[in-house]
Amino acid sequence: MLLVLALFTVIYFVVALPRVAYPFDIDFLEDDVLIEAWRFAQGLPVFAPPNADFVPHVYTPLYMLLAAPMLKLGGLSFLSMRLLSLAATIATGLLLFSAGYQISQQHAKALIGPGLFFAGYALTGAQYELARVDSLHLTLAVAGTLIGITRAGSRRAVCLAALLLALACFAKQSGIVFALGMAAYLFAVQRQRAVEFSVVCAMATVAPLIVMDRLTNGWSSFYLLQVPGSDPPLASRIISYLQHDLLQALAPLCLLALAAIVLHLRARPLSPASGWLWFILLAIADSGWMRARLGGNINTLMPAYTFLCLAPAIVLSKLGTWSHINKTTRAVMQSLAYLLVIAQCVLCRYNPLTRIPDVAMQQSGQRLIERIRQMPGPVLVLEHPYYALLAHKSPGVSLTALWHARERGALPLPTDLAQRITQQYYAGIIADEGTYSEVEAELDALIGASYTLGVELSAQDAPPTLSGLVVRPAHLFVPR
Repeated sequence: MLLVLALFTVIYFVVALPRVAYPFDIDFLEDDVLIEAWRFAQGLPVFAPPNADFVPHVYTPLYMLLAAPMLKLGGLSFLSMRLLSLAATIATGLLLFSAGYQISQQHAKALIGPGLFFAGYALTGAQYELARVDSLHLTLAVAGTLIGITRAGSRRAVCLAALLLALACFAKQSGIVFALGMAAYLFAVQRQRAVEFSVVCAMATVAPLIVMDRLTNGWSSFYLLQVPGSDPPLASRIISYLQHDLLQALAPLCLLALAAIVLHLRARPLSPASGWLWFILLAIADSGWMRARLGGNINTLMPAYTFLCLAPAIVLSKLGTWSHINKTTRAVMQSLAYLLVIAQCVLCRYNPLTRIPDVAMQQSGQRLIERIRQMPGPVLVLEHPYYALLAHKSPGVSLTALWHARERGALPLPTDLAQRITQQYYAGIIADEGTYSEVEAELDALIGASYTLGVELSAQDAPPTLSGLVVRPAHLFVPR
């Protein structure tokens, strides 16, 4: 079993390293994150009214703030941001090993968690090393949880856990789930420490939000709190999460988690495993909440899957210390646990060759940059503004970020964007292939009144993305 997990780990790095070096977007939301970090690095406004030039994404900005100095030192590219995500991913693997060892006190059992984590790369969206906030958020959440569970009696450690989980909130808003969960856990095991944790975490979370709100005239709160809060979960997506994610894609690990809960209730000793079971349930709820919202892609499974990776160590540890069963029964149950780990690996299988960008994609991206560079004026690349920046033109607003900022199309288009399109300010507008909710009728009509389809771009003219929603620049509109 460990050999299988080791193979998955090796395959991950074989896939990840060329993706880190690939110069163009692998997930189209990487553009939004890169441009936001670039604006921080340039000292340009980030949290401002929606406009034709830029709209920030709805994620809290820690990842982009950390990446900004790296962009100033290393130059504008995805490389430094992806290296940050890769480092966070490796750190998460090490943290899972540490947690597994704390639970089982055996190195072999502790290796199952990180092995499963790397095996689940494609199952959770193939985004561990991409320029997105998820990997950093996950590392901080696991680190804060590990310290809070294993060193609940130490005031200094609890304060460190509070700071880490506050940072997790500033990497992605859903970090609040783990912060609140830790406060509840500490209240059950160390009430004095729970008070200290809550005070430190609240101060480290609320104070920066207030400062940001004042400095941006309320726009940071609009993007980071109001816009995400206006996106309710959908019942149909909750059902889909239960049916297709928990009961299919993650079924073996969910069975192991259920077995761990049953064994814990039967044995009843209070141990670090008790805390991990609590956070496994919280992570499942967190992923379900994000998955149930419009736009909740498969990467939202990362928290649930990551914490579920500790379920085998918990089960095996409980079986090893449970005195109510004989050796034969224990051996059979341990074998079943190992079989479920193998079954999860089967569900995690993927073709690594389909995840690695090839030379043709790089050449296609260069051709698109050259086409944009030769156009006599600004070019609006609706979902991939980084291509315009590479062509030495100003990047325009990203359509998906704008759609979210408009509360999923409910608010009007920015006046300056509408005017630029009407007045044919852009020498060209490049839209992706297909029809998506982000491309609403209002913008289509506006473009159609002043622009006409000039060129249909093939895969040789513009490369596709490989993760998340697979899209490709395909339609070049020119002024009528």
